[in-house]
This record gives sequence, C-alpha cells and structure tokens, in this order.
Amino acid sequence: RASLYFEMGNTDRAYVDCCTVLDVNKDNTKALFLRAYLQSNKRLYKEALADYKHLLELEPQSVSGRLGLAILYQQDKKYKESIELLNKLIVEMPDDAEFYIIRAGVEKDITQLDFSLMDLDKAISLSPKSANAYMLRGEILLVQKKKEMAKQDFEKAIELGISRSDLIEQLKECK
Repeated sequence: RASLYFEMGNTDRAYVDCCTVLDVNKDNTKALFLRAYLQSNKRLYKEALADYKHLLELEPQSVSGRLGLAILYQQDKKYKESIELLNKLIVEMPDDAEFYIIRAGVEKDITQLDFSLMDLDKAISLSPKSANAYMLRGEILLVQKKKEMAKQDFEKAIELGISRSDLIEQLKECK
C-alpha cells in the first residue's frame, strides 16, 4: 500500500505505511528503500542514511540502494562519497547511461564541468534518447557561454519529451 500511496503522490501516507511495516519487520528491504527515499526528499539526511545503510547491510549488491545512497550523498553535499559510489556502479555496469548522468550532475555541483561533459557525452552515446542527458549538457554548455550548442541540446531534450515550459528560462538565456 505504501508504494501505491507513493505513486499517487501521497508521500505522507506512504511514509507512515513504511514505518508501520518496519515496526513489524525491521529488515523489509522495500520499506527501507522507500522510506529512505522519502526521508531524503524531506531533507532528513541522517535518517535516510541510516535506512540506506541498513538496506545495504541486508543486500550489499542492491543497485537501487547504492544509487539512492549516492544521490543522498549528493543532496547532503558529500560529493566525494557520491562519486566513489557512482564510480563503483559504473565499473560494474559500464553500459548504464543513468549512472553517467547522475555522476555528471555531481560533477556539475562541484564545477568539474569538463568531466561532467565527458560523462554526458558517454551517456548520450549509450542512450541517445535520454532527454535528461541533453538537458543537463545544455545547462553546462550555457554556464560555459556556449549558447548555440546549449540551445541545440535544450531543443533536443524537448524533442525527447522534456516540457518546453521547463526549459523556457534556459532557452531565453541562449539568445
């Protein structure tokens, strides 16, 4: 039921259901993952970290658990830890474009823009229909004052499904 609440956008009820499940079974991995995710979105980083660590004690190879933890580290500005986890995931699964996109976001946060662009180029080569990769690459190109290239990436992201209204400000900056 927690998953259903989550899908319906009722995150408070989803959180309560996760807590109820974990009161009965503290090792329920699905409830741990969902609660950790919900906590990280509420910026309850300490609590989310505890749930992700417990989840990874139970399932050390959980890709979603490790990815969730990497994103949590990024949100909590623990960039080194985030990149280390993402590096391990990329070594294990070098053909997963999503890992490169997420690592590029972390690299953007720490202004390692050249590395970020390399990761996005790799992600696009692996998944040419990834709207998020084009959008992020456009944002980085815009920061680098490469407005025409940024505009092309934003237009491609729109073509691949990103709403034009989500990129209206970026497109204005490209002029």
